[in-house]
Amino acid sequence: MRRIVISIAAAALLTLPGCMMHHLARTVGAGNGELSASVGGPMMSNFGFTIPIPNLVVNGRVGATDGFDVVGGVSVTGLFYETMGLHLGGVAQVVRERNGLAVSVSGHGHLLVGFRGPDARFFPEVGLHLEGMATPWLSLYGGLFSFVQFQPPDGKPPIFVAPYLGAELLFGGSDEAGHPFGIALEGGWVSPWQSSVSVISWEPANTGAMYVQLGFRARFGGLDR
Repeated sequence: MRRIVISIAAAALLTLPGCMMHHLARTVGAGNGELSASVGGPMMSNFGFTIPIPNLVVNGRVGATDGFDVVGGVSVTGLFYETMGLHLGGVAQVVRERNGLAVSVSGHGHLLVGFRGPDARFFPEVGLHLEGMATPWLSLYGGLFSFVQFQPPDGKPPIFVAPYLGAELLFGGSDEAGHPFGIALEGGWVSPWQSSVSVISWEPANTGAMYVQLGFRARFGGLDR
């Protein structure tokens, strides 16, 4: 049974890039940093009930300039299922208004390696991210990201597109100085117009794959929101 669970989980992690939170609309600023962790992933029903893949991802980012961040992370859960997932990329600020609209673009490379065989995959990803401040302590965000599979499943196109939405509750600090901590809930839908029939029973059936994840982050320094 354990081998079956490992095989299904590893296949799931190698089919889609390890999910990370896409709350990237605001850069952290030159010399500042951020640490975050999230858990969740695409919904699947291979075990007789529907759950998100419990993918724990730890991320970090550093401001190279006020308008550009370097971002990287690792899938911790993947290591338990004999799969290593890493990603590295950058985020560039396009629009930034204090307590208002923020827009950024991002580019990442995801590397997934299965330990049980010579199975390594690379997924390039690009994204567009938007955020608006509903209140000084509540952020609403969303956007679109797209990634490429150079070895897509049979009958599937190589390009996947995913719109997403999220909300983050900010705390710590003050409204004037900013809130360095946040808890966010994010959900998205990977290529809902495509059939999702595969070895993995993605949900909802036959309409892409929905994902949901919960994340926490802490900023060290950082530009005004």
